[in-house]
Amino acid sequence: MKIIPQTPHMPVLRTDFSDDAMWQIVCNAMAKSYHDLTLKYGVGLSDVTLDFISDPEYSGITPEQVLALITIEDFWHSCIFIVDHTTISESEHPMLAMNLSELIFEDGDEDEETYNEQEHTFRLLPSQVAAMEINLTLGNMDFEDFSTSVKTDGIFRGF
Repeated sequence: MKIIPQTPHMPVLRTDFSDDAMWQIVCNAMAKSYHDLTLKYGVGLSDVTLDFISDPEYSGITPEQVLALITIEDFWHSCIFIVDHTTISESEHPMLAMNLSELIFEDGDEDEETYNEQEHTFRLLPSQVAAMEINLTLGNMDFEDFSTSVKTDGIFRGF
């Protein structure tokens, strides 16, 4: 499997290819989140600063496999958004946000390190992507500011 490419903007990785129309709906909802911020704050935030990666080679990969396909030394984004089966199949389309800024591994075997997915991922609605991406990119907030505001159902819906 090929390495996930470095992109100019924070990446959105598609890992579920079961419904092209739903993928487009989720992408449009993410784009709309930038427009909504522009309306809310009256500043020019309407340019979508995400890069969408839709390559069937990444079909079905897990968050741990995503890590194996990122060259950390060359990958400067602090987060990657993943559109997986849960995103496509659930009515609110909660996406997976994966923290890349502090890749902390738990010791398993001496020969094997495993990514602690529970501590470094959470789900968020597409409507919240712009707020998260912009604040992470500008350094106004960090991943934990968002992850600690996740609701009891495990989804970030805003502050």
